[in-house]
Amino acid sequence: MRWAQRTDQESQAGFGNYSWPDARRYYLTALTDPDPTAREQAFADTFRALGQVMHLVVDASVPEHVRADPHPLGAVFGNYEYWVSNQHPDPASAQRFITDFLSAPISSDPALFDIPPPVGEDIAKVRIARLFDSDRYTGTNPEVTAGSLIGIAEVANANFLSEDTRHGQYPHPARANMEPYVRFYTRTGLPRPYYKMKPGFGLPADPVAEVCVLNELTGLDELCVDSEVWRETARHMLPRAVGYSQAVLDYFFRGTLDFEVKPKGDDPTLRELKITNAAAEAMDGDFH
Repeated sequence: MRWAQRTDQESQAGFGNYSWPDARRYYLTALTDPDPTAREQAFADTFRALGQVMHLVVDASVPEHVRADPHPLGAVFGNYEYWVSNQHPDPASAQRFITDFLSAPISSDPALFDIPPPVGEDIAKVRIARLFDSDRYTGTNPEVTAGSLIGIAEVANANFLSEDTRHGQYPHPARANMEPYVRFYTRTGLPRPYYKMKPGFGLPADPVAEVCVLNELTGLDELCVDSEVWRETARHMLPRAVGYSQAVLDYFFRGTLDFEVKPKGDDPTLRELKITNAAAEAMDGDFH
């Protein structure tokens, strides 16, 4: 969230020049520089910067990323992120993936941008930060994450487990709010025990967890995650990743100007240009 708004990324090892302030600077150059080549490069830099900010929004839709789970062995044992990356190995699979998970974006509530930054926050001041975290989820009220006036990181954190946060490291999703049932495992067609969320405790994740297959041998009562759980995670979080990323673009290009050109006096070579702010938000700054 702060990385997206740092004004000194270029001075930090491993960072770059593609934060939100950089995008605004590039866009101004793209619109005003007298050199066509410089303008073209600035447009490219503008959209790269916006793309990298959007990438962070997408990252915040991944449970591993927002539950402090380093997931170092995901490539070996599997996790949500690797499951998603393996769902489109060929064009036909890619099209199914788009249809199933990306074709119906879930948008954030525009009122997120009305929530001011936290008191004392000196970096993430631009209100795109609220696309990540609205500060409305407190760890005790998962029901608020079922709406759209909520940060995407809050949704992922409160509603889905990750491989290494299945043992109560976070208050939600809570075992007490889950209901056991049996469903058929897609890959084998055989019945397998799972848990789904009870109504009123966040998203209706079904399934939200698997009953670990080793429980009978170990005598433990553990929650696990598998491809059925990851598919359900994707069903809820990927449409939000698309919709919340779109909100980044919409907010960046939210300004609307009306132009009116009229003759000026009797000189046919002169024109008068009237510019009107057609957006609801007041504008400030200098015209170039």
